[in-house]
Amino acid sequence: GMFAFAFLDTRKRELLLCRDRLGIKPLYYASVPGAFLFASEIKALLKHPSLPARLDESALAEFIQYRYVSGERVMFSDVRELRPGCALKLNLDTLELKVETYWQPRQRSGDAVSGEMDVLGSLRRSVAMQLVSDVPLGTQLSGGLDSSLVTALAVEKKAGEMHTFSIAFPTAAEDESRWAELIASKLGTIHHRVPWTEHGFLAELAHCTYINDEPLNHPNSVPMYGLCKHAKNFVTVVLTGEGADELFGGYSWHRRLWRLGWLGRMPAGSAFRKLGELAPEGSRVSRAARLMGKTACEMALESGKWVSDAALAGVWRGRGATSGKTSWPGGNDPLSMSLDMDLRHYLVSVLQRQDRMSMAAGVESRVPYLDHLLVEEALKIPTGSLFASGAGKTPLRRAAQGILPDEVIWRPKIGFQVPISKWMRGDRGMGALLSWLVDDRGGARGFWDVAGVGPLIREHRDGKADHSEALWSLLSLETWSRIWLDSTPHQQLGEEILSAAGGSAASGIRGSPKRAGLSVCHVVPSLEVGGMERVVLSLLEGDRDG
Repeated sequence: GMFAFAFLDTRKRELLLCRDRLGIKPLYYASVPGAFLFASEIKALLKHPSLPARLDESALAEFIQYRYVSGERVMFSDVRELRPGCALKLNLDTLELKVETYWQPRQRSGDAVSGEMDVLGSLRRSVAMQLVSDVPLGTQLSGGLDSSLVTALAVEKKAGEMHTFSIAFPTAAEDESRWAELIASKLGTIHHRVPWTEHGFLAELAHCTYINDEPLNHPNSVPMYGLCKHAKNFVTVVLTGEGADELFGGYSWHRRLWRLGWLGRMPAGSAFRKLGELAPEGSRVSRAARLMGKTACEMALESGKWVSDAALAGVWRGRGATSGKTSWPGGNDPLSMSLDMDLRHYLVSVLQRQDRMSMAAGVESRVPYLDHLLVEEALKIPTGSLFASGAGKTPLRRAAQGILPDEVIWRPKIGFQVPISKWMRGDRGMGALLSWLVDDRGGARGFWDVAGVGPLIREHRDGKADHSEALWSLLSLETWSRIWLDSTPHQQLGEEILSAAGGSAASGIRGSPKRAGLSVCHVVPSLEVGGMERVVLSLLEGDRDG
């Protein structure tokens, strides 16, 4: 299940906080003089006068490189995250707390395991459970394997109409909408294609950063919010494909580790490594070459980085050249280590993003791949079996045969990519916003070396190199800093973003008319049952009529 709850035992004078096994739902806490605070959003904790918004500088490098902060830490220095599969007990008299782990995933082995997992049967069971709802339900359908299979099984089980939703990036190579439309047509769903543009992205960037509480890990958080806002017009619950890549080896770095497992122990001075040193930063060759001559653990830690040590060193100011991650428990299989790291840490950040963006739009996201019984079975599949077909997610691809078209099952993964690199070219739009990294506010923070960041911006704007991964990490961090460290209201920052980018306020969804927002300052409930709800609904109806 997915849950985060608090249970107060007045007899024992004890508070119990508990979070689900995989981290689908968030839960945060903080201790201040004379009080213990907990909430599902960090911004709620920061309302307490004794808990100011302060940066945990030890988390900076890890976020920039990995796009998440591992363990209990978050970007705020005095706030902690209750880890997935954990329970916290608080003594109400002494305010002493103890955190215990009640569940954790087993690390996958590279060795064969007796028996085979019934992937299709397990997923069918999970989807059927996730379909239980007393409100309208649909799916996020990207057109990739994971969401397409979930959608197909949902249509198979659910009576009545099914709405599906996908984001489209017109004219962008990253656009997958035609694949989503292919699946929707085959399955007979009511499909909604939601176009998204650079201007829409800029218009919602500050708002989504505020919603997320922490810096946005990936640019696709913004259009995801837009998709959920659109979906709310038709459904209240959506099923997603999150978790499949972590379970079945679907990311590019998983394929890289599988292909280069034996090469990773070659001498550091190999010809391939030398070639990698000459290749452009961020290219496939340079990413692969970074793994050469490393131990299994080093390969796993390196593979999860969006920003390399070399790139970090070029912009870092006096804090060392790495995030500080140096070890990970496990054997000699770098792929199994990487999968384990992703399931325990990277996935949590992805789920947090999914939960924040969907709930802010009034939509509940459900994740059939992360039913804990399915997860436990999937972790018994040896790493070699994940790539038995020469491509990742082999068990899932085979399960989809006969249900989805072969061109969908076997096509390379694109993922929910935003054309951020293209948008950062030139000196307008996203390209103009990069100036924040070296202006009087961003440059004065001391988080990075302005002399090192300036050349990256110029080279990327001019099309001489692709530094989008590093620049996005820094820009996401700077946007977050302006909201939470500088106390700039996100509405004001949104206007500043559009002004800096050379645009004006508009809806994030292409072609949608701009509607005035509704602000409810205070609602006084009547004495009737449901009175408050009627007052709010009447205000909303008035907004629609106006």
